[in-house]
Amino acid sequence: MNTLSESTGEAKMGWLKWRETLNPGGRYNRRQFLFWSFIPIICLVLIVTNIWELEKLLIKLSYYVGLLGLNVGPIATFLSVLSAVFLAYVIIVAMIKRCHDLYRSGWWVLSTFILILGMLFPIYLMLWPGKAQAGKPRSTK
Repeated sequence: MNTLSESTGEAKMGWLKWRETLNPGGRYNRRQFLFWSFIPIICLVLIVTNIWELEKLLIKLSYYVGLLGLNVGPIATFLSVLSAVFLAYVIIVAMIKRCHDLYRSGWWVLSTFILILGMLFPIYLMLWPGKAQAGKPRSTK
């Protein structure tokens, strides 16, 4: 339920704010990490499996607009790749925020590109509990 903050006037929705979701700073607990990593994966699967339907929709749209000779295959592919890149960014940001909750650097996300470690690291992020004092920043001394 949205509540208005008296000082800022902005709507508060906890961890469902889009601006904070796209910003790699901050922390995610396990539940937030699972939500923001599996929802984009489900969206990616739906996009990949329905690219043919997207192409048929674009063909109908081009017919109604009057562009009968338009090749819509590259347009459908471009839209699918663009959405896949955006959703991959959301997943990477979720992994960075989960690393911050575990007092790890966000650069640890690059370890997902190493073959064996890349399969184990997301499991570590899902299963390992966060730090009890996650609100305090780590000392740099």
